[in-house]
Amino acid sequence: MPSAEFFDGDKEVIKIETFIKGFHVQSVLEYVATGVYKKQPELQRFIHERAERLREQGKTADMWR
Repeated sequence: MPSAEFFDGDKEVIKIETFIKGFHVQSVLEYVATGVYKKQPELQRFIHERAERLREQGKTADMWR
């Protein structure tokens, strides 16, 4: 089973311990890389907001691929 762990210094930000789709992997990477987790502790809410933002920009936000 694939897994990944992301840290901010010594603090664990998020751990992925399951198979997830490409959109979700991209979302997790953006969530950690941009530091959004510091303001938005709920990953699922961030993913939903990210999908809406992408759709507003006319981009595809396919959560099932």
